[in-house]
Amino acid sequence: MTKTDDEEKKYLQDLPDDLSSDATQSHGGKMRRSGPRKGKRSLKAIDQRTKLERSRQSARECRARKKEKYQLLEEMVEGKEKTVLALRKQLEDLKKDLSNGILPKAEDIKSPDDDEDDESTDNE
Repeated sequence: MTKTDDEEKKYLQDLPDDLSSDATQSHGGKMRRSGPRKGKRSLKAIDQRTKLERSRQSARECRARKKEKYQLLEEMVEGKEKTVLALRKQLEDLKKDLSNGILPKAEDIKSPDDDEDDESTDNE
């Protein structure tokens, strides 16, 4: 034991019984009562509520972004499905023409890009 520890021990022995009980702790020569500090619980509760509210807000925003992303993907899928249907129809028409002995001209064959250009000019 060091001199400080001996002095502290002697000091605690000289104190009345109610002060030297387990309810007090020694920290560097200072006496402190153990147990919850006043106001500490309310700050923790407030911090916890704030953290919980931020978490809920973040979750709301995440769900909104996810919903928006899925809507965009659904619109893209719809557009691609329309393109596929148009190309299948064009393929069937070309097969019919070939089976009838008619050779299509190059300008009669539309590419999927042409359909998109036609749609954009129709909207203007």
